[in-house]
Amino acid sequence: MLLLLTLLGAALLTWQHAPARNNIPRAQKRREVALQKMEALARRLRQQEPDLDPKPVLELPLAELAQRLRTEELSLESILCSYLEQALKVHQEVNCLMDFLGECEEQL
Repeated sequence: MLLLLTLLGAALLTWQHAPARNNIPRAQKRREVALQKMEALARRLRQQEPDLDPKPVLELPLAELAQRLRTEELSLESILCSYLEQALKVHQEVNCLMDFLGECEEQL
């Protein structure tokens, strides 16, 4: 009797988690596509600004970054390129990116 209850419990748990397991491949594919879009945008931006050194951009405090963007000392493209490249670099090390907000490209 105990064995039967154990088997039924295991079957119930497996059945309850089936929808979640079915969502995993879809989520992985969506993430893969998002990362490909992010990499493509980073490549396009890098082609526009081949001499860009992202380090000074990444080291700026937010207030100064916003100020330089307003005064056009820095372009939106150079800032986005710097942060995209850094995010992709960190992602390679720690697998941290979940999604890409493609709307950022529409703002350029």
